[in-house]
Amino acid sequence: MQKPKMIFFDYGHTLVYEDKFDLTEGGEALYEHIKTEQKPDRDTFVQHTVDLYMGLSRARREVYLELPCDCFTRYLREYYDIEFDVDETELQTAYWDAISPPHAMPEIDELLQKLHSLGIRTAVISNLWYNTDVLKGRIERLIPHTYFEFYISTHAYGFRKPHKEIFDLALKKANLKNTDCLYVGDEPFADIDGAGQAGITPVWFEAEMNCPYKFKAENVPQVPCIHIHRLSELSERIENG
Repeated sequence: MQKPKMIFFDYGHTLVYEDKFDLTEGGEALYEHIKTEQKPDRDTFVQHTVDLYMGLSRARREVYLELPCDCFTRYLREYYDIEFDVDETELQTAYWDAISPPHAMPEIDELLQKLHSLGIRTAVISNLWYNTDVLKGRIERLIPHTYFEFYISTHAYGFRKPHKEIFDLALKKANLKNTDCLYVGDEPFADIDGAGQAGITPVWFEAEMNCPYKFKAENVPQVPCIHIHRLSELSERIENG
């Protein structure tokens, strides 16, 4: 493998994994942050948040365009005539943490330190309806050594992977050609096919662990890619050339 100038990383099940997904817990977390004296009925509010999330999530995946979480929280504020006791970033963080408590992916800190020592730049591109500060904060809480030059959350742009535009934006920010870079991700269509179609060499990270987001075995990339099962394999391949 030729040494890349930069490696872009997906977030979910690549840098960080989540072994739980509970929308009810998320709704409960939002309810606890309501500061308005006259609160709505708890069960009604929580179930409404679950239904809203499911509908918005379905729409996001069908058209591969992003709907920011701000729209969701703004709707709740106006529908129930309520205010929350934290700012938007803190609210989204509390909501996400309640739904899916995060864990650093095994070997990720060692890999990032190795890449930094080799002079390989890194950044993050994630399909995410949470804002960039929420994404950055979650990653930096869990991984001691990140070195990421920038974080791209599709929350801010509308485009979702596999749209080429989101990869083109990363290349523009990095001031690099697509042939200078690798993209590491777990999702065959959005991550691997998307990066490949943008001319970036994709690395399919198929971690051998259970996760609510793990993709079915029959879902495989449709473009040539590097296939790994452990993150340490990537640094080994780069070092061995």
